Amino acid sequence: MPNNNGHLWLSPPMILAVGFLFLIATGSSLLKLPFATIESVSWLEAAFTATSAVTVTGLAVVDTANYTYFGQLVIIVLIQFGGLGFMTFAVLAFFSLQRRLNLTSQKIAREAFAETSFSQITNTAKSVFMIAICVEMIGFIGLTLCFLPEMSWGQALYQGFFYTISAFNNAGFALSSDSLSGYVDHAGINFIITSLIIIGGLGFLVIKDLADNRSWHKININTKLILVSTLGLNLIAFMLFWLLEHNNPATVTNH
Repeated sequence: MPNNNGHLWLSPPMILAVGFLFLIATGSSLLKLPFATIESVSWLEAAFTATSAVTVTGLAVVDTANYTYFGQLVIIVLIQFGGLGFMTFAVLAFFSLQRRLNLTSQKIAREAFAETSFSQITNTAKSVFMIAICVEMIGFIGLTLCFLPEMSWGQALYQGFFYTISAFNNAGFALSSDSLSGYVDHAGINFIITSLIIIGGLGFLVIKDLADNRSWHKININTKLILVSTLGLNLIAFMLFWLLEHNNPATVTNH
């Protein structure tokens, strides 16, 4: 949003915020379409769902099962755009068209990726995309195979696709009102979903740092802090949950 002098009317963070608002508004409009839902939803409910998906919050005032395949696909696209960041897709689009970002777009991209040069921005965007595709593909194949014994190929593929993107982006959306409680005893599904959540929660820069530097001594201090804190918090939470719930037949005891 440059003025006649080539300067931005809004700062890069503000433009990113406006971009997310536009994404939410578009998602809300699509979810309000008659063929997006089984039972119609209000504008507020559509906006709430779109906002929750883009911000990967996972809160819902309408059961996701109330949305048709089209509506659920809209939710998944919003989750992916929100999780990866729409600037990732914008940079990749320019790169695939062999076009260079103008100075205004470069300022916004530098803010989004916390990088200083255009080459670093492009490399970071490609790394983010490739990491997401690789991890999600592995999760998708694993979940599909886990779901397959209980449903058709089409249903297993769809369930695997939806839950992979939802879990990897830490979105928390589920296709049924009871989420995945029906699979509480399924080790494969529990392991894959948990792994996707943790890997996605670490962040792309951490994963990239680990891929580039295989030695603990070479990875940067930020990566070390995130890894140690993630491991520590998960272990503490696991132990507390076990201590508080191990005698509760409604949660842990019978499983």
